[in-house]
Amino acid sequence: MKTLEFFAKQQTTTITAPYTDPGTTFQIYISDASPNIQNAFVEVSGVSSAGAGIEAKVNSAASMTANLSANNVTAFNLMYNIPNPNTTLLVASENNPSPTNTLYMNLTGTSNISLLSAKVVVTYYYSP
Repeated sequence: MKTLEFFAKQQTTTITAPYTDPGTTFQIYISDASPNIQNAFVEVSGVSSAGAGIEAKVNSAASMTANLSANNVTAFNLMYNIPNPNTTLLVASENNPSPTNTLYMNLTGTSNISLLSAKVVVTYYYSP
């Protein structure tokens, strides 16, 4: 069993909620033969200036919504467990290097979000 981390998003500017994310593409590249993904999640972090809601999803999987504190400036770290990762995530390999995934992070409320970033963590079995 192995666990890998992949960069998925780094917002370079402050986002003002409400905001509809057009989506950010990222790749999951696994060089091991026949990977069988057991678990995958997205770790989202950033800084919020006030209360906001964040909806995250990958590809067409079910989304996760979290509400951030309405107190002053708050750093946050959220985990979105990707449902059915073995079928939801598209995995790139040596023989098929092109598949990409799309991460969507929509914001509600009236907050400014800065330093918004995301990484995907994948745990899988493989055949040596």
